[in-house]
Order: sequence, then C-alpha cells, then structure tokens
Amino acid sequence: MANGSSLTRRRLTTVAQDECEFHSAAQNEIGRFDWCVVTSHTVGHQRWEKVFGSTPPLQKLSQEFPALKSLVGELQEVRSSPVMVAMLAYQGASAEIVDSLPFDVLDVSHHEMISRVVRNRVGGFSSLAIHSTHDFAHKYEEVYGSTSAAARLSERWKSEDNKEKEKMVLEQLCKSGESLLKDLGYQLPEVRKSCIPVDLLCCQQASFGPILHRWGSAFCAGEVTQPSNDEMKISVCGDFAHGEKLDVYHG
Repeated sequence: MANGSSLTRRRLTTVAQDECEFHSAAQNEIGRFDWCVVTSHTVGHQRWEKVFGSTPPLQKLSQEFPALKSLVGELQEVRSSPVMVAMLAYQGASAEIVDSLPFDVLDVSHHEMISRVVRNRVGGFSSLAIHSTHDFAHKYEEVYGSTSAAARLSERWKSEDNKEKEKMVLEQLCKSGESLLKDLGYQLPEVRKSCIPVDLLCCQQASFGPILHRWGSAFCAGEVTQPSNDEMKISVCGDFAHGEKLDVYHG
C-alpha cells in the first residue's frame, strides 16, 4: 500500500531483475524495492478476475516473465472458504455498553448464520464485527459491500441491485447477531429514533456502519510449496504458503 491507494492500481515491473518497481495508474514511479511480498493468493488466482473483472496481476506478470508461472500455477490451486462480516462502531454511552460485553471474541457453534462475534476498541471507537458462517457467505457469493475495495475497482459492485442485496445481507447478519447476543443475556445499546438503513437495536446506536465486508479468501485450503522466486524477487505469504523464507516475512 502507498498513499492509501490499492496495490491493484499499480503496475509492477522489474529493474535489471534485482528490484521491484511500482508505478501508479498514471505511470508515475511510486518506489523501488528489494522484494515484493504478496499477502493474498487472490493476486494470482482466478477469483481476482471474478471480483475485479481483470486478469490477476501475478498471472499477467507471468506472461512477461515465465519464471513466475510455477508460482502462479500453485496459487490458482488454492481454495478458500468465504465469510461475510457486518461491521459497526460505537462512541459515547453506546460504546460503554459494548465495552461491558464479557468477551473479545465469541466463537459460535451450530448456528445457521453466525460463526463469530468480535469486540474491539481502537481510535476512540468500540466496535462489533459479526462474522457469518461459510454456508451463509456461499449463499450470497454475488454480493459485495458497496464501500469495499471490490466496489472501488469494479462498477459492478456499485450498482443499485448490489446495494439492495447488500442491505438484505446486512439486515440478516445484524438481526441474527442481535438475537444471538440477547439470547445469551448480553445488553445492547438502547434504541433511538434516528433512522439508518438497518432498523435494529444494535445498529441504530452505531456511530459508524453497519458496513458489509466480504472476506472472500478468509480460510484457505491447499499449499504453495515454492512461495518465493529469487530471480524475480517476488514472494507470497499466508497460511497457504510454506517455505524457508517465510519466518523472515512473518517477523
């Protein structure tokens, strides 16, 4: 990431095969680096084309530099199980109620929609993230958040049709998450009269959200056995990758 914009808006080239050079969409040089480390298999996977409507960046690069083809081939074999997440943030009295919840991570079993609820506090906000089950996310695999990176890079996810589906998914996640927390005896922020798109108690007090995030490559299956290409100075890093250099990248 550089200047807050997405890697997908950059063009990656090599300089004398010992540097990675990044350009903006306007072909302005952003920087040169010893290595490029990619932290998602999607950059070399056909899922990229489905979401963003363009050739996966590493696949495109491999057409120019055949040394990357074996890496891209392994990336395309990685499978992933998606999760959809409704995210809300609170301030003031509502934040105090969220802070009083007796958990940071609530793992949920045998629920048709909810797999996890995460509570966090950062930047003056207290937040809730309501995670769906894999089955729920598969049911709505053609729905993306209208504020997501996918929507910023593809007109398809900015459509009114997608926004209506997004609202429906948010309502289901928030309603189900609210019901779950109430059944467990947890207090939620009280209702107020202000109107937001999702008409639920836990949402009406939110200072930010709810917004929808589709975590399409949340849980990966498969294995990349050669995650680094020394010639091209490119590596991939994630729970799907195994290699001697990964300990360095992970810290």
